[in-house]
Amino acid sequence: MKFIPFYQFKLKLPYNKDEALSRLYDNTKPSSFGDTHSRTKIFYGTLTDSSFKISKILKWYYENSFNPLAIGKLTDDGYYCHVNVVVRPTLSTLIFMFIWIGFFLKGLVVGLIVSNTIIWFNLGFVAFGYILLSIGFWIEVPKLEIAMRKLLEDSD
Repeated sequence: MKFIPFYQFKLKLPYNKDEALSRLYDNTKPSSFGDTHSRTKIFYGTLTDSSFKISKILKWYYENSFNPLAIGKLTDDGYYCHVNVVVRPTLSTLIFMFIWIGFFLKGLVVGLIVSNTIIWFNLGFVAFGYILLSIGFWIEVPKLEIAMRKLLEDSD
């Protein structure tokens, strides 16, 4: 587990970009607000001719607001398809955590200026927000990477 919720990995696939996109299209549900569950698909998100923004679909009984977003670029060199994937929190999660941590940091700074003591309540909520983001993110990253590797690297 790293300090910053950001992860990167690369795949080298023994087939062309069109085959990789075909596998992704077959297993990706188009994004729709609030609908993150499916019994037949592995991912949800958007795909283009040479890139994707997808998240792993969660089980019907499980919800994680810190579910990471995989942003990938596909390139073809004639022999192999190279997939570069960056995994990060979603924009809504980053905005929420910025507001959360900013609010309690402001309280901490004001408390230090006014009373010259550390406000443990605010410091605790800053730490709680960071730990919540880290645990929620890093629990899902290996699951996303395993699902993507299994989908793209397994030969039919």
